[in-house]
Amino acid sequence: MQTHGGNIKEISRRFRIPEEKIIDFSSNLNPFGPPFRVIELLRDRDKIIKGWTTHPPVFPEELREALAMDLGVHMENLMPVPGSSWVIYKVFEILRPKEVLIPQPTFGEYERAAVAYGCSIREHPLPKENGFQLDVERICGKLKKEDMLIVCNPNNPTGHCLSRDELEELVQYCNSRKCWALVDEAFLPFTEEKGIVKKVEEYTNLIVIGSFTKIYTVPGIRLGFVAAPKEFIETLVQRTPSWGLGGLAQEVGLACLEAKEFVYNSRVKLVRLRDELVNGLNELGLKVYPTFTHYFLVEAPIPLWKPLVENGVLTRHGGSFHGIGERFLRIATKKRQQNLHLLEILAAIQRKKEDLCLRSLKTIGALKNRGLR
Repeated sequence: MQTHGGNIKEISRRFRIPEEKIIDFSSNLNPFGPPFRVIELLRDRDKIIKGWTTHPPVFPEELREALAMDLGVHMENLMPVPGSSWVIYKVFEILRPKEVLIPQPTFGEYERAAVAYGCSIREHPLPKENGFQLDVERICGKLKKEDMLIVCNPNNPTGHCLSRDELEELVQYCNSRKCWALVDEAFLPFTEEKGIVKKVEEYTNLIVIGSFTKIYTVPGIRLGFVAAPKEFIETLVQRTPSWGLGGLAQEVGLACLEAKEFVYNSRVKLVRLRDELVNGLNELGLKVYPTFTHYFLVEAPIPLWKPLVENGVLTRHGGSFHGIGERFLRIATKKRQQNLHLLEILAAIQRKKEDLCLRSLKTIGALKNRGLR
């Protein structure tokens, strides 16, 4: 079973399908990335060689300064990190919470990090009848003795997103109970929501993590950031080895932040393409749950993951998330031609199922006429 999207090598090996024949809807990367500025950088042979053969800065100060300006956060409240998943584990290492409350379904690394550091987990199931949306009042009522709450916003796999006011209400309530609030905003750039990162200077219990991977399409670079109270950042710096972020990663991060219009343009195109894809899925009789992002949950009458893979289309299996089963898929919007191909394959699977049902009915009818049933 997949634990993350984008496992093309594993799927290719398992189903004996060449990698180049698989269209990957399981990975929720921006299909329009990386930005041209990053592509230019990665094509510069001399820079690539230099990036691999010279020591990077001991601490990524230049990238930290650029991030601070981009996010509107003071530098002492911010640190670039080698991937947002890396910092999830660091949060547990530094804070050592005894019990964490995690809404489900959500990103699986929170649970893995909690288990790795001996932290008890209490789950808050998100109700299907409410579209798996997180209700602030309900989750506040669920907080008991936990000393950490984790909120993925927008949530993965649902795409639901709390507003900044809703998040602040949640953080304030956590603060009143001496509970840390870890907010993962890795997918926030795909939405028009503002997020809560600027509030880390105001709340002593708030940690916000973000990612370059998804919106800029640079998963191989491993680059993210964490914004938090100054004391937490100071501890994190002390517990991170020198040269913790590679030189090439720092260069790519700076190039991404220079691509000012890229994020907006990507978002505009993805909204249009997502709506077209959702309409097509609805016409095929599939239930699509509301989303703020380019990815979304789909519920089908029958399990579709395996038939899709056998036709060279990879989606995210619902069974890899808590609280949803094998009839669910997470699908990420891609470019129009690929989206149309997905719809065509789904329509073909549907026709095949209808043909099988029709043949079964004819067989049963024939048996009845012959008195064999």
